[in-house]
Amino acid sequence: MSFTKSASKIVLFSCLALVIGVLGFGRLVAAGSDDLLRKYETGDREFRKTESGDAIIYWHSRMIDEAIVEKDYIRYEFDKNTKELIEKDVRWRDDLPEHLPPIISREQAEAMVEGKIQFSRLLFISPETNVYPVKPTPKNPCWTVRILDNSGFIKDVIIIDAVEGEILGHGVPPPSEGFSLSGPQDAENCTGVWENWYENADYWFELMGYDTATSVYPSQATVRSHVQSHDTAMFYEVAHGTSNYFRNLCNDIITAYEVNNWIEDYSKMPFTFLGSCDGMCDTGPDTLSYEFRKGSTENTCTVGYCGMSDEDKAGCWDHAVDWQAEMFYHMSQGDTVKEAFDAACDEYPICRDCVRFAGDEDFVVVPVVPRELMEGDTTQDKCVSITDAMFIAQYMAELREFSPSQYICADTFDDGVVSIGDAMHIAQWLVDPDGTLGVLLIPLWESPGDDDMLQPVSCSSKAGAFAPVAEGKVTLEVTSAKVAAGGSVLIPITVEGIPVDSAGLGCYNLKVTFDPKMVNVNDINCDGINFAKPATMYIDNTEGVVLLNGFQSSIPGPAGDIVVAYLAITATGNPGDSTVLNIEISTLADSMGDAIIANGVDGVITIGSDSHDSKIEGN
Repeated sequence: MSFTKSASKIVLFSCLALVIGVLGFGRLVAAGSDDLLRKYETGDREFRKTESGDAIIYWHSRMIDEAIVEKDYIRYEFDKNTKELIEKDVRWRDDLPEHLPPIISREQAEAMVEGKIQFSRLLFISPETNVYPVKPTPKNPCWTVRILDNSGFIKDVIIIDAVEGEILGHGVPPPSEGFSLSGPQDAENCTGVWENWYENADYWFELMGYDTATSVYPSQATVRSHVQSHDTAMFYEVAHGTSNYFRNLCNDIITAYEVNNWIEDYSKMPFTFLGSCDGMCDTGPDTLSYEFRKGSTENTCTVGYCGMSDEDKAGCWDHAVDWQAEMFYHMSQGDTVKEAFDAACDEYPICRDCVRFAGDEDFVVVPVVPRELMEGDTTQDKCVSITDAMFIAQYMAELREFSPSQYICADTFDDGVVSIGDAMHIAQWLVDPDGTLGVLLIPLWESPGDDDMLQPVSCSSKAGAFAPVAEGKVTLEVTSAKVAAGGSVLIPITVEGIPVDSAGLGCYNLKVTFDPKMVNVNDINCDGINFAKPATMYIDNTEGVVLLNGFQSSIPGPAGDIVVAYLAITATGNPGDSTVLNIEISTLADSMGDAIIANGVDGVITIGSDSHDSKIEGN
């Protein structure tokens, strides 16, 4: 058997809108009578012709007499304007007969099964099937008979060898961070899962960078925990259901009303796949699509099925996993979800009439999109540090790009523009989070303008203390000195030992404490430093505290020994007195935002009796 498939693709661009609806699966044309196809096809083979953006697409599903050949097709894609051929895909098994052998009739096949029959199809099962997993793959054509339960859902698909008249097994009925789930295929007998579907979603979510969980027959509590989550950003369900509910257990359902209540105090779900047969037929108020999006059309979207169990859309179900994988592939490449949706429909136009999209057409899920956005958190690590200010400086210097979610977090003044002022805003908040010191003049988070953002949490306070100081190649030292009573001295604060082959120093956030009865800090001097001037400086000679932070935008940053600031110190104690200049490191990171673990070396100021005693130790 042989297959051929071209790898070229076409991407369609769209603008922001709520999109509900889909192009029909084209009109039938005979190859010999079509101006474009007749150059490549002889005879009167029929194709479905559709137009999508700048492309004209033709699709032919292979038939042997009245039997469908699953997953065999011919697909042409032409440029709508130039009429040039862009892509030709052919999947055509070479181990099949030209005509059907003698077979049992549809009536004879249906008489072999029990239950209410929806419809039957005759087909050659593909070795790559997701829907008819009989091993080994039957060589003969087979009747596939769909059986309904008392609720009208498809509970089983019986596979019958159409030549031998024998039941071969069961097919997969269509279902009427990241989280993917499968409800039961047969709710009455509580059996079956859509394994290939939800595992495919799990694979792609992981590949896109999302920590992913899966669940089969999940309880309400499990589903609720992912709806009521600050982390779950990708939600996928494949289960029996409608636009208003899906069946999570054999005797339980999740309704749009429940999703509405659960998600009320949480952010909208960024991406939701509704894999019930009619999950996306309606996307208005009181539907699953609407409630997962919280009615929004910005930075959120839903994708899924409509009419998937209908007889005239059975061909789409055969290709559903392939269509899904094609969409997820394009999403993983950074395409918008709508572009990925359209690309999958162009690749598998047989599915175009049974899938839907609703939401923000400009929304992307790669890079990873957080479920909750925190004001100032440009690094997307769920806390705010001086590294976030450094990221803004690098963005302004065109050394770093921001995703849409990073841009929202960086715009701390909520004026729609990211500037170096936003970086300074973060730096000021880190020193004076509640504004009581007079450093922070405008709150970093303020209601009601920031109600859709999480309130900022300092990375230091989140950890419960300043970042631990561990032994390593890098030290952060406050130099010791001897100074005469009443005299002054400049004390350097130095980061020592940054490797020259590293990303260099990017940012710092430090605290120095001292005994104010022994010394005062009059100023923070920046003359002669080999790093950017501190972004924020705060001196309190009553409590004996200095707070300072700084960042620079170059990649790589400076290496070696780096003086970040000088403390201008005056001795206020008596000869023979001394005090420790205790250094505490909240943040020390390289220019890529990765933490640098450094040893803190405290300085000691010793007060001498005359002016000759004022000197830096070691000089």
